[in-house]
Order: sequence, then C-alpha cells, then structure tokens
Amino acid sequence: MNKKLSVTIGIPAYNEEANIEQVLKSILTQKETFCEIKKIIVLSDGSSDKTNEIVVRMSHQNSKISLEVTNERKGKAYQLNKLYSLCDSNISLQFDADIVLFDDNVVDNMVYPFTTNNNITVISGNNIPLPGKTFIEKLTNGSDLLWQEVRLNYLDGRNIYNSSGCITAIRKSFLNSYKIPAGTVADQQYLYLSCVTSGGQFWVAKNAIVKYRSPSNLKDFFRQASRSLNEKKQIELMFSENIDHHYYIPRKIKYIAIIKRLLTSPIITSGAIMLQIILRFLPNQEAIPKNGLWTMIKSTKKIV
Repeated sequence: MNKKLSVTIGIPAYNEEANIEQVLKSILTQKETFCEIKKIIVLSDGSSDKTNEIVVRMSHQNSKISLEVTNERKGKAYQLNKLYSLCDSNISLQFDADIVLFDDNVVDNMVYPFTTNNNITVISGNNIPLPGKTFIEKLTNGSDLLWQEVRLNYLDGRNIYNSSGCITAIRKSFLNSYKIPAGTVADQQYLYLSCVTSGGQFWVAKNAIVKYRSPSNLKDFFRQASRSLNEKKQIELMFSENIDHHYYIPRKIKYIAIIKRLLTSPIITSGAIMLQIILRFLPNQEAIPKNGLWTMIKSTKKIV
C-alpha cells in the first residue's frame, strides 16, 4: 500500500505528571513507515497536578501535540468518546498515560495490519509488565505473565482478553457509529464486543509492545485485580445477546500456560497462583462505581 494511513493519537490522562512527558517524547520518536501521525491529543480528565502544565509546554515545542481539558473528572469513557469525535484521521490510536513504548516501531506495528486487511476494525497491542522492583511487584508480574501466556495462545490472541485498554487502534469508519455508554469501566471489553457482534474483525499486533508498572503492594494488587473480576457484570447488561462464550478459554490452554510458567519461574509463578486463589476468597471486592470513576492506584504510576 503506497498511501500512508493518517493517525490521531489520544491519551486520556488523570494526574499523570509522573509519566506524561515520557510517553509524549516516545511517541514523537516513532517511525512513520506505514502511517502519518497527524495529531497527538492529551485529554486531561480533571487533572489537578502538573499534567496540563507539562503538556502545554510540550505543545509549544511540537505543533502536533494539543491539550483538551475537562475541569472536573468524568472518566475514561467520556474522554475516549471525545477523542473519537475529534479524530479526522483514518485511524484513532489510544495509549494510556502510564505506559512506556517499547521501541520506535510501536505505532507502525499497530497500523500495518490495517494496510493488509480491509476487514480489520480494531487492533490491540501487546502490554507487558516492566521488571518488578519489589518482591510483591515480582509476584504481581508473575500473575500477569501467566495470564499473558494464556490469552496470547488462545485463538492466536484474537479474544476478548487481549482487548487492551492501554494500546488500541480503531478504524475511523467504525467510530462513525460507535460510542461508549456513560459510566463504562471496562471500555476495552465493550469495544471488543461491539466490534465482533457488528461483524467487524479484531486483531492483535503482538509486536506492538508497551510496558506498564504492576502494583508494588498487596493492597493495590487486590484492588486492581478484583476490578477485573467484576467488570463482566456491567458489560453483560449492555448487550442483548449472551456473551458468555466470548469469555471462555479451554482449561487445556490454562494448564499448558501454568506448566510453562512454572518451568520458567517456579517460585514467582507459584506465588502468583496463590495470590489469585486468595483473591477469589477475599470479601468486599471493590464494586463498580456508578459514575465509572475508579480510585487511582498510585503504585502503578511510578514507571521509572
């Protein structure tokens, strides 16, 4: 394909002063072999720290960067809908603010499948935890890496569990009729189901890698992990058809993943499995907030 696809990049941000500059700088160094980055929009969701100040300073240095400010916090779903309305490019690409782009090919690797298959509607990248600094973070990493082994090896990754909220690309033609309901917390699951139930094709760009920081203490781990256990309950109410089969993964896939990870990292993987068992017996798991606003988990924001 000779013509490059135009891309609008959006970054929803709430009090992300610790990492927003790093994310923006890494985007500015991206290669543009298959795409042309037209805009980089930071959507500040009621930030009260220096996030806005940093973005404004960087926008003076590069005209592609702009800031959209919401004075009060309205949630990620609201900001994503705003991003979609502002996108006049072929592709809308969204990053979370608390991630690190692995190399300078991430954007190209996300866009390339669109150039080879016109049926692809949504593409998710590959999110991998940064090396743990504390023992608890290493255990939570072990849990994430075990789950990664499962989700990437079922249907070659083309399943709901690989719909990543922290790195996603969407074809503009789909966005013309797509809107996330207010208060939605599992925007990535809603996007996947909206895509496949409307006849679209979901894809995973395994070579488009971003890295994130796992929780470094047990309180943050259990809070974050319990959220994922509850998200499906909200999503089920949004679709008239039964969606259970989209969440199914054969036990064989899980058993193979456990064996692989135990052989690779027996102590950490054993600890990670224990954490997951404890999680399912803990009372008072965090309920889904009606306004869609989770409490920030601070230990995941310490990227560097």
